[in-house]
Amino acid sequence: MRLAHTTPALLVAALFAVACATATAQEPGVADAALGGDVAEAKLRAVAAYDAWCAVRDPWDAARRPLLKDNEELRKRLVADGLSTAEMRDIDERLAQVGTALKDLDAHEKEMRALRKPFIAAFQEVEWSAWDPKDAKQAALLDDAMMNLITETARDDRGPLTIRVTEYLLGAMPEGKSAGALVSRLYPLSVIATAKDQGRPEAALPRLQEAFDRVGERGKPGALMWLAEYHARAGNVDRARDLNQQAWDAIPAVRKTGDPRGAVKELLEMRMRLVGKAAPGFHVKERLGTDREQVLVPGRVTVLTFFNSSNRVARGHVPHFERLLAKYGDGLQIAGICRRETRGFLPASREELAGENGTPWRAAVGDDAEFLEHLRAFRAVAKPVYPWFMVTNADFEACGIEAVPAFAVVDTSGRVTYARLGGDLALLEDALDLAFAAKR
Repeated sequence: MRLAHTTPALLVAALFAVACATATAQEPGVADAALGGDVAEAKLRAVAAYDAWCAVRDPWDAARRPLLKDNEELRKRLVADGLSTAEMRDIDERLAQVGTALKDLDAHEKEMRALRKPFIAAFQEVEWSAWDPKDAKQAALLDDAMMNLITETARDDRGPLTIRVTEYLLGAMPEGKSAGALVSRLYPLSVIATAKDQGRPEAALPRLQEAFDRVGERGKPGALMWLAEYHARAGNVDRARDLNQQAWDAIPAVRKTGDPRGAVKELLEMRMRLVGKAAPGFHVKERLGTDREQVLVPGRVTVLTFFNSSNRVARGHVPHFERLLAKYGDGLQIAGICRRETRGFLPASREELAGENGTPWRAAVGDDAEFLEHLRAFRAVAKPVYPWFMVTNADFEACGIEAVPAFAVVDTSGRVTYARLGGDLALLEDALDLAFAAKR
């Protein structure tokens, strides 16, 4: 295990100071004499702003990436069974070191945004067609600008812009990193939501298929995964399984940093383990809010929601699940699934479940009894109307779940028809609508 250290954060802090002081003095790296004077000057301004931003962003990314990897590896070790108190404390100490280093870096996020904003503003002064995607420098600028243009846009306007940006990149730079990343997440979400809002959910399928046909190799697995998502939500579970398998097979074992296929593989793991198969059997160690021995109730549609108290999104889902129970009635059951953790959070009140007002919790011993005391305290604040089940770490691993929130929908026959890592409840509700339509 590599020991975390804070030196990269201190170096980046110094680089930030230099970059911010010299941002306006960056020399432009691109000129285009073939364009009119106004356009050429606008491009030069955009390139100068881009260089200033990259002077800060690149060392920040380089320092942050290994820290995030350390954090992930340490957290995986922390939930392993059989840790001694000394081992747990050692991992906890290393996590604290990594956390401190990440906070040092994240403290400069405002400076990052301050340099990104003038770059995006300058980029918007130039027509997209004025950039040459065959020129390496301009292609890199265009790739970064397009993704960050979406980030800088108001949330309500992001869907249409995401579709426009992605479809432009699929034509101009299908092998680019942004095309692959967008096709793997934001573009399908926007296409599905737009088609649904227009009352024509089936209209999403041809656009998803076209994205797969046009995107480069790095974006193929993500495009296949979203085609599988569409078919799973449409009730074509076997087709979804086939597409998920194709996506899995298209991910190389060795990938470069930033390759979107890495994130796709993490999302696919749960779907590959569950969709189209019998619901998993859990080794229940403790149950809260119920006396029944088994997680599933035969003959009822079930949502398995995997959670912990540390994740704000997962905490905030509790009231939403109550709304789903009210919508679907007795035909639906919801089961909260968790495993022993050594860190958690106790919100100040039920109204602040998704907020930061509360008390962090850390295990002193790391055994089940200590965690259950925290879990009961958390449940007393959250007040869910559905049961929680504490299962084993091996159960989480068997389901392909390394992070929360995550969901799975089990139909009345006990088959998993839908599974997803992430917190999008709208997609879950669509899957439930279909499950209840099939039940009727």
